[in-house]
Amino acid sequence: MLNSTDKIIYLALFFLFFVVRKYYTGKYRTKKLHKSKVNILDIVLLTLDGIAMVLPLVYVFSDILDFADYNRPFLVNFPGIIILTTAIVTLWFSHHDLSSNWTPTLGIKEDHKLIKTGVYKYIRHPMYTAHILWSIGQIAVLPNWIAGFSFIIITVPHLLSRIKDEEEMMIEQFGEEYKNYKKTTGIIFPKIKSTLNR
Repeated sequence: MLNSTDKIIYLALFFLFFVVRKYYTGKYRTKKLHKSKVNILDIVLLTLDGIAMVLPLVYVFSDILDFADYNRPFLVNFPGIIILTTAIVTLWFSHHDLSSNWTPTLGIKEDHKLIKTGVYKYIRHPMYTAHILWSIGQIAVLPNWIAGFSFIIITVPHLLSRIKDEEEMMIEQFGEEYKNYKKTTGIIFPKIKSTLNR
């Protein structure tokens, strides 16, 4: 039940994360796909992702998962709040900058453009960055072995596994332009440029 500060903090930040996601998915989901790599495995994994998002809400609104609680200092909430907030901001920028090119599944839209500005100037998959940050913040804010760790155990491996297919599709669509883009950007975190050769 909603009976702890941890749960209230998580619920408030989850609401913001959800609003950002819902706004952009509603705005751009209807555009037709030109190419798609959707398969049964991806659909199954997307379903599991949904479960990973629901488990913390089950924990917040009921006492079913309370048996898996553990003790940790309340101060851990503060870095957790910072990480979750960073995830929300990153998600917003990634959706905003990608605009109508976003697809919920692996696909290329009819008028798809390669976005290399905004957050995409530094990271090729900032939406995945946002989800990875969220999974870390969730662990920090929710002291529960099931609700706290559900996202990092279920969703993050799925996202990381999609990167290879997504990059292959982008190279197929944009060719050398995407290959050159890869040289200057990081996959999920900005590339650290070496200063040794300067």
